[in-house]
Amino acid sequence: GYETARQIRRQPGGMQAILVAVTGWTRPEDKQRAYACGFDLHVGKPLTLGVLMDLLQLLDPVALPARAVG
Repeated sequence: GYETARQIRRQPGGMQAILVAVTGWTRPEDKQRAYACGFDLHVGKPLTLGVLMDLLQLLDPVALPARAVG
């Protein structure tokens, strides 16, 4: 995950991506490493639906790609 985040950030448009680390590693130093590698958010497992919904509400809806429904 860390190297993937670094690679995404190096790609064209990679700085605009929102990267969320979902991990069982939740010590302060784990969070610091995730942020240093380019993640925007760090969330401990298990990721519940409520936490996911809260995360999605943090995002700017204008920045989200259009999704087909149905």
